[in-house]
Amino acid sequence: MAMGRKRSESCRLNILEAAAALMEENGYLGLTVEDVAARAKAGKQTIYRHWGGKQRLALEAFAYKAATKMEYPDTGSLEGDLHDLLGQMACGLSMPHKKAMLGGLIAEVQVKPELGQTFRDSFVAVQRNGLKMVFQRAIARGEVPPESDLDVLADMFYGPMWYRFLISGAPMDAHFVDGLTQCVLRAAGVSPVATSA
Repeated sequence: MAMGRKRSESCRLNILEAAAALMEENGYLGLTVEDVAARAKAGKQTIYRHWGGKQRLALEAFAYKAATKMEYPDTGSLEGDLHDLLGQMACGLSMPHKKAMLGGLIAEVQVKPELGQTFRDSFVAVQRNGLKMVFQRAIARGEVPPESDLDVLADMFYGPMWYRFLISGAPMDAHFVDGLTQCVLRAAGVSPVATSA
């Protein structure tokens, strides 16, 4: 039984890795179950049985890769943590393949309520909870007031990044990362002078 479960989990991860790689190469719109099956050396029926088709497979593959790549730094200050985290995200979202990989997928989750809920549960909630942990550490250090609205602060942190990625196309460069870090610090009630002293 244990060996069977191990093989099954190995097969699942192979499929997710293959789907993520193909999305990076061809974009979400170019992703097919047939290509994933061939890349992962798995049967198409296995994919349809576990994911029902391309949409859920692509969503889980994206969430899986995001979870394995994202690191929530603990630099000892909120300024350092936010700056490092924003730098990670800006670097990742600025990669040339990301628009093709995510554009179609994010559009689809907006018009399919069930898929959208899965996206929010498997990706958005995980990202927000990780960021809230960063803010909670800052509260424990006395940098941020304990009554702070962490949901609003999370929106302020993530919103500009996704706006630039999906809407404006403005660069997510060092100037942007520095500026957004300071904006979120001010909103959180942290003095930039105090954090850099």
